[in-house]
Amino acid sequence: FQKPPRCMPPCVDVNGLRGDVLVRALRRAAIHPWRDAHFWREAARSVSSEPPELLAGRHLAQICLAFRRIDFPSQVLSQYCQRYVGERRQALNTFELAAALNYFSSASAGIPGAEDFVR
Repeated sequence: FQKPPRCMPPCVDVNGLRGDVLVRALRRAAIHPWRDAHFWREAARSVSSEPPELLAGRHLAQICLAFRRIDFPSQVLSQYCQRYVGERRQALNTFELAAALNYFSSASAGIPGAEDFVR
């Protein structure tokens, strides 16, 4: 137990990570099944703490795809996606918009008003 697993991503703590490093850590973590819900909650909080104008659309798309890959519905990330799309809709390309809305619709299933936002 003193030696970490061989396939462990280099970043265990996502607090303080920004930009490419955060996206790379989340994409790699989605591949490894040993990540727990606490890690993904911290990751969602870390992403949502960044202002939408500082997070590139491609980074949000990759983060949403990582959360979708493990089927982790985070309300924090879902609300951030809604805010991000609301503020930066014109700056997103089709792939980025589709990834963000796909995650939002899957994580917000059953919440009143979610379907109206996606339309």
